[in-house]
Amino acid sequence: MDYIKPIMITIQMLCGIPLLWGGIVVVLSIFTKNKKLKKSDKKHKFGVVICAHNEERTIGLLLNSIGMADYPGDRYHIFVLAHNCEDNTADIVRRFDSTTLIEVNDKEIRSKGALLVKKLPELLDEYCDDIDAITFFDADNVVDKGYFEAMNDHIAAGEKIIMGDRQAGGSLHSAAEKFMCVYWIVYDAIISVSRYKVGLSPMITGTGFTIEKNFLKETPWDTKSITEDVEYSVIALQNGQKVTVCTNASFYDEQPDNFRALTTQLHRWCTGNYEILSIYMGKLLGTMFTDVKKFDMTLNLFLGPLSVIGLFMFVAVFILALVSFDTTVLMVMGVSMVISYIAVVLITAFLILRIKRQEDKKKLLPVALATPVFLIYYTLCSFAAWVHPQRKWVPIRHKGISAD
Repeated sequence: MDYIKPIMITIQMLCGIPLLWGGIVVVLSIFTKNKKLKKSDKKHKFGVVICAHNEERTIGLLLNSIGMADYPGDRYHIFVLAHNCEDNTADIVRRFDSTTLIEVNDKEIRSKGALLVKKLPELLDEYCDDIDAITFFDADNVVDKGYFEAMNDHIAAGEKIIMGDRQAGGSLHSAAEKFMCVYWIVYDAIISVSRYKVGLSPMITGTGFTIEKNFLKETPWDTKSITEDVEYSVIALQNGQKVTVCTNASFYDEQPDNFRALTTQLHRWCTGNYEILSIYMGKLLGTMFTDVKKFDMTLNLFLGPLSVIGLFMFVAVFILALVSFDTTVLMVMGVSMVISYIAVVLITAFLILRIKRQEDKKKLLPVALATPVFLIYYTLCSFAAWVHPQRKWVPIRHKGISAD
């Protein structure tokens, strides 16, 4: 039995490789200068694609915010894919100028990814001859006035897939909203921006991203998983194109306001991650040592399942140490837990203090103390997705936000 604990500890350490690699990336990014793009005189034309399913509470807020953009009104056009709507979404959309409503009544289409797979090629062929780039928003978003102006410079610089700057919208009254707001603050800084700065490929995350039209036609949106955004990032990189980030193209995204909705969302994300691994495992492992960007993305995708294994190994070693009264192992594990907790809290608090809105800092700083608990919760959602995948898209009802 003495050999079991060393084996478990070794497995646990191997599971930490993606975290170690991520830490190296963050350290390198700290010593890498921010990229500065030239201001473009040319105003590229954007096609804005919005998928909406029963979004009468939110779609007007999004369309109003786009209409208030500091960008010429004739240099963007909005396309709303109203998908199996049973409310007043379509009627609201018809009130707005520079907007094309495309109603899709097909019960076989049950997710945003499936909707884009079917309708995006038709939209590109029929409506986008004079469009330079396609921007994607969810119907519960609100767009900052400077979004298109900032994205324009990245398109002018020749970038093909650009992730915008996601800000959590809403009142931030509930614990679920606060946790997700902190999650995106940490994710953007540590996962997304750090990779962009050092020349790796972050991932597009659901909404608020822009893709150059010709690249989108050459590399069609042909996704199969329930997390179509991450999957398209994988497809693009396998075709030699990395994702970049525009930190000045801000938009606001409504967050789940209760833990049931939050759990549903995390469960779906984790399920999609496993689906992507099952679909692209061969390509990912076969190419990960040919390009550092592919190596990085592969490790990032394996972070979820390896975190699950690592957590269970940690618990198993702790129980064995308790049963065998191995005080040395218990002391080392206790010290490592304390150091890890302090490190996560301090990093989270530092990133919260860097956000712009002062009123949010006061609401979010206490959440930093519970961030390690949220990470364990996320890992347990990943385990649940592993043993019981969420195959069906479960819509989350939105209330509407503002950017104020």
